[in-house]
Amino acid sequence: MRPYLLAHLLTLVAVLSSGCGGRSGEPPTAPATPAPMIVRDNLKAQLFSATLPSGSTVQVAPMFATGQQAQELRFQVRLSLNRDMSAALVRAWVRTDAGRCMGGGAIVSFQSGVEREVQPASMSNPGTVGPVCALPYTTTQVEFEVLDLAIEERFGVPLSFPAVYHFVAAR
Repeated sequence: MRPYLLAHLLTLVAVLSSGCGGRSGEPPTAPATPAPMIVRDNLKAQLFSATLPSGSTVQVAPMFATGQQAQELRFQVRLSLNRDMSAALVRAWVRTDAGRCMGGGAIVSFQSGVEREVQPASMSNPGTVGPVCALPYTTTQVEFEVLDLAIEERFGVPLSFPAVYHFVAAR
């Protein structure tokens, strides 16, 4: 298994097994103005909803020894691919211009051309996927990627939507 895919899967397992993420709290709400549909490299995506509006301050709690989690922040995306995929890991990331800070994932199946609404787990970074961003920080984008688990490769390119969130240490 490729190292980057293994890191993504380990993070997803850690998040789901620790009780972090998933469907806790309020359901995501649709943004005031829906994001435009982005079409690139055989996939289409539209940011459909978020549990917090862009511009919000997000409380970040510790996760394990070196990680971070923001259980109140989740996103929902509408995706369609140009081929069938029986096991896809859909990841949502909040990122600065310099890099990814934390993310959440969901494993789903796709039929070619059929749109799916996917809600990855809430945002977290246990410290195994990449560096943990130093608090406080502000992210400028929500990025989605699709990983084909059957062939252990990313499908298409990550798609980014502008969204500003201010992350601070939980009180």
